[in-house]
Amino acid sequence: MPHVVSVGKVEYCGSCGTAVGDKAEFCGTCGTRVQHQAVPPPTLSPAGLPPTLPVGPPPPLPPMGVPSYATPPPRKSRAGRIALVVLVVVIVVAAVAVVALRGLLSTALSPPVAVYSRPTPSSTDTPESIIPGTAAGRTRIDLQTNTFSNAVDALGTYDGDIFIEVTRFVSSGDASSYLNSILSDFEGQSGSRTSVSAADQHWFAFTGSGESIFTWRKGIWVFVVIAPSESLRNQVANELPY
Repeated sequence: MPHVVSVGKVEYCGSCGTAVGDKAEFCGTCGTRVQHQAVPPPTLSPAGLPPTLPVGPPPPLPPMGVPSYATPPPRKSRAGRIALVVLVVVIVVAAVAVVALRGLLSTALSPPVAVYSRPTPSSTDTPESIIPGTAAGRTRIDLQTNTFSNAVDALGTYDGDIFIEVTRFVSSGDASSYLNSILSDFEGQSGSRTSVSAADQHWFAFTGSGESIFTWRKGIWVFVVIAPSESLRNQVANELPY
């Protein structure tokens, strides 16, 4: 049986070449029975696209240049930063500790009597003129004066075992040496002692074995107060003008 020849979308009789309809069973010209050819559906690509579109891997991208970056500056060492922070903290803590220690020392090592808030004897003063006639209500019963190569000394004795000594030296160095010799006399004795040796304050205090002494230096002058008790000693020292 002749087939229909398809050209484009038009079908023709395979015997005479006359165009036939897509539903005609016989050729209208020669009467030949025709058989229509089934037109297969268009083959789709695996991606479901029409065959007219290319199917395949995407075209390669044009080569891209590697961007050039400036070399970053070197980073500071973390250990160095930590060390710097620790150093700053140590300096701050040390400064605070020094200030606090000065405050504690000024409070804990203050003399028993505020003698350094008083004036220093003048050049016209003499040791005997500073020795008072009474001390803490006790009468002076004796006054002795002595002259040495480097000092002039006066010693007053009072009722109740109270003694006041005032000495004027030719130099502050001799005055310091004399005060230090008094301090050494009490070395090894049991009791409470406090001493300060500095440019602005030089004093020594001791209480023990029924005796209490307080001695201090002001320039070339050395003062010594001795009494049976610490309270009586401080009372006598507080009555002195210097």
